[in-house]
Amino acid sequence: MSLSALHIENLAVKLQDKTILEDFSLNLNEGDILCLLGPSGCGKTTALKAIAGLMDAHKGTITLFDQLLKKNSYELPPEQRDIGFIFQDYALFPHMTVAENIAFSLRHLTKQARLAQVEE
Repeated sequence: MSLSALHIENLAVKLQDKTILEDFSLNLNEGDILCLLGPSGCGKTTALKAIAGLMDAHKGTITLFDQLLKKNSYELPPEQRDIGFIFQDYALFPHMTVAENIAFSLRHLTKQARLAQVEE
């Protein structure tokens, strides 16, 4: 039996008065691969941002390997979720290599620890 890696139940996200996601649920087991596919504006990026904690969900539950990330008014802060997120648009520094972009986000580590983390 596989361990549930990501469990989302009845997730809902609103921006101002517009509902972006409503009753979004999924269960992803360890080792599974997920592809969110749909037209522009259907909520794919919103779902990913809510999972990472970069966007507030007003309803629903998110659990990652049995760690509660979101339920009712409880929200684990993004920096405590241990989730990496790279946007598909120009959020990266175009003048830097991939390794330099990754290292830039690890400035809180020593240089040696940054290099080891980037290498990993």
